[in-house]
Amino acid sequence: MDKRRHNRVLFSTPVAFAAGGRPFQRDTINISATGMRIRTSEAVQPGEDITLCFTLHEPLKVQGKAVWFGKNGLGVKFNTTLK
Repeated sequence: MDKRRHNRVLFSTPVAFAAGGRPFQRDTINISATGMRIRTSEAVQPGEDITLCFTLHEPLKVQGKAVWFGKNGLGVKFNTTLK
């Protein structure tokens, strides 16, 4: 059973993010009010702080943490809930 509070929606858009001082340019796979999945093969450790820049309805700069990394990409939890 999925324990998420906020529904995920498929959402593909470019995202610039930095983790561990390393910058990346990738695409999102999905998004919710509290996080997103990013299509990447770059290893990011769970718990690592991440700064993300992407456009939803307007350009956003969001802080978050890596939750998981694997063959399906990178899961990020935002530090604040998007509105």
